[in-house]
Amino acid sequence: MCGVFGIIGHYSPHKAREALKTLQHRGRDYCGVVEQNTLFLAHHRLSITDVHPRSHQPMRRDKLLISFNGEIYNHARLREQLTGLKWETSSDTEVVLAAYERWGIRCVEYLEGMFAFALIDGDKCYLVRDRFGKKPLFYHQSNEAFVFGSEIKAIKPFLSSVYMNDEALHSYLSFLAPTPPHTFYKGIEKLESGEWLCAEQGKITKHSYYNLLDTPGSSITENSDALHRIEEELHRAIAVRLDTEVPIAALLSGGLDSAMICAIAARQGEQLPVCTLG
Repeated sequence: MCGVFGIIGHYSPHKAREALKTLQHRGRDYCGVVEQNTLFLAHHRLSITDVHPRSHQPMRRDKLLISFNGEIYNHARLREQLTGLKWETSSDTEVVLAAYERWGIRCVEYLEGMFAFALIDGDKCYLVRDRFGKKPLFYHQSNEAFVFGSEIKAIKPFLSSVYMNDEALHSYLSFLAPTPPHTFYKGIEKLESGEWLCAEQGKITKHSYYNLLDTPGSSITENSDALHRIEEELHRAIAVRLDTEVPIAALLSGGLDSAMICAIAARQGEQLPVCTLG
């Protein structure tokens, strides 16, 4: 869990830094800030992949800047695809920047993981959220600036007035949560899962790059084939998540799924410490 925060447009440096402080609990390892005339980009880092200071954020690669929260599980395989490049870190963050250089914003289609990030390319600011929305990202557009962050509390100080969003209340009463893009605060929106946004010169465009309903149907017809495929994918998914430089633990919920994850990890040689809450 890291903290992403930024402002595109006119801003008060003091106000920006005060807002950034509200996210410090998201990253205890480092706080990085890039300040320019019409750009404030910051990051509270919780180090997971390549804990060395060379991977601190915001990270720059040529003219690109990024503040990235999450993990890209296939970053090692992507490095093999991105041939002919010079690497300065072993982080997945640098892989995202290199992938953008190679494929543009279509790079999100190559990323496997959980992530939310802001990428600055000249006058363009891209906000991107993973396919299932595991990592949050909120934003607010005013006449003065475009403000974004990992939590609403960092954006709230930039509202000219605070009003309840009735649409969010209606969806909460139906689904027990505001449905994106709505939040309880009128003027603050939430990036949807599987979506990227581009803010450029005061204009916002959004694009959905993934929808579960668009997934092709399965060709599997036998139960045994389905079970084999599910087990194979579970082992692969857990293996890539265990490949990290920091200690890992598991949260036991009392159900079969979390116990099964621990059992598969044990078969792969990782006896995970576990905890549960009641």
